[in-house]
Amino acid sequence: MYQRILVPVDGVLLDTFNRRLCDLVVRAARDWPADLVVIGTHGRRGVGRLLLGSDAEQILRLSPVPVLLVRAQ
Repeated sequence: MYQRILVPVDGVLLDTFNRRLCDLVVRAARDWPADLVVIGTHGRRGVGRLLLGSDAEQILRLSPVPVLLVRAQ
């Protein structure tokens, strides 16, 4: 049998045109007492990822706290 555990969460929506999103998310994780960063990802591979870059991958590498990536369907 499963036990339900309610976890309080806070959310932030970041959007930018003049800076990389990964830099904003990593800075927010450092400034805010975050325990976990949850972000969505397109799940691109190969040439698409090479051309567009991967903010999710950079956040995963640079975040001071654990990161949970949720892949789009």
